[in-house]
Amino acid sequence: MDKLAAGFFFVAPRARQVKVDAPSTMPKTPKKEHERYKRRILQEWRILPPLRREREVKELAAEVGHVLEGFGLNEKFTENEVRNAWTGIVGDFIAQHTRPHSLLGGVLEVRVLQPSILYTLEREMKPRILSKLQAEFDRKSIREVKFRIG
Repeated sequence: MDKLAAGFFFVAPRARQVKVDAPSTMPKTPKKEHERYKRRILQEWRILPPLRREREVKELAAEVGHVLEGFGLNEKFTENEVRNAWTGIVGDFIAQHTRPHSLLGGVLEVRVLQPSILYTLEREMKPRILSKLQAEFDRKSIREVKFRIG
């Protein structure tokens, strides 16, 4: 028995490949209609709004202008010009302990190193600094100055 059992081995039968002709869910249509049907099904599946074929042509300058206004980037001068003029406006001692940080929406944010200088700037020098900045650049461009420790 052992000899017979040792000589035999099991061979698994091959799986038969059966071609199933399943009915197609897509109608037999010309290629363009087929593509349109396919896009519509994908849009519904992805829950996307329908594609608009006709779009208005807009000028790039008009669109970019709104974005720049939102970020405050359409100012006539740059932050670098404010930084360069800062020493002349506030003096050497204050300029050593402060630096203009950002200018967004007409608000100039200035970083101050020491709380005592921050107090002096807020209480005593803020109106003079603001009037000098507005005279130097533009009254509408800088409408407020905020001082922060940093």
